[in-house]
Amino acid sequence: MSVEKNTASIKSLFEKGYSIDTSLTFEEIELLYQGINSVHSFVFIEGLSARFALHSFEKKNDLSAWNELYHYFQLNFAKQLNIGFGWAFGELNINPTDYLTNFSEENQSWVWNGYGYFVGTLKRRSVLRTFSFPDNIPNTYLHIFIQGFGRSLWYGYKGNVDKITKVISSFKEECQNDLWVGLGVAIAFVGGLSKQEWSVLKSHSANKELLKGFELAYPSLKDKETKKFLEEFCLHS
Repeated sequence: MSVEKNTASIKSLFEKGYSIDTSLTFEEIELLYQGINSVHSFVFIEGLSARFALHSFEKKNDLSAWNELYHYFQLNFAKQLNIGFGWAFGELNINPTDYLTNFSEENQSWVWNGYGYFVGTLKRRSVLRTFSFPDNIPNTYLHIFIQGFGRSLWYGYKGNVDKITKVISSFKEECQNDLWVGLGVAIAFVGGLSKQEWSVLKSHSANKELLKGFELAYPSLKDKETKKFLEEFCLHS
């Protein structure tokens, strides 16, 4: 499949999870998930997590519904659950900091990544007016937030490397590496590139940062063809 088709599939899976009926039992939701035939199926969990988080906040900040979802699915999907949680904070324009005191450092990182991904997906224009990020992000997690924002660029610009390069080069230099790392994660996850397109990336000036993103994404990939290209990329870059 092409980048465009894969991107559309990923968006559809997120929306499917996001639109879930929160009155369903977790067993019923798990059956729905098991019926998804896609190498990108766990994006459904990100949307699901965002939906339950929003549902929890609607109940006057009672996060018990999201916590119960997390405890049920965390064994296999902790990363996706935390990314979706971050998306919800972005949608509600709430700083996650006070809600993450009991989260591990790794899980906090994925929440901030999801927050950045939301901002890059639905608030990208406001960021691109000044090429700067919100000032309420803790310095410890700013680079993670930026990587999440970088992930969104691959989807937002539909894999157009020239356009994305122009956008990233307009940010402050200290932000650019993390934007490329996040972009690398998205490129690897979406897949659908031809051998020629992989070759173009190998010769890109941000090769090292893209490679780091590929390496971060690699353990979670299910698409064998993409993994094969990445193995070649990593071995010969």
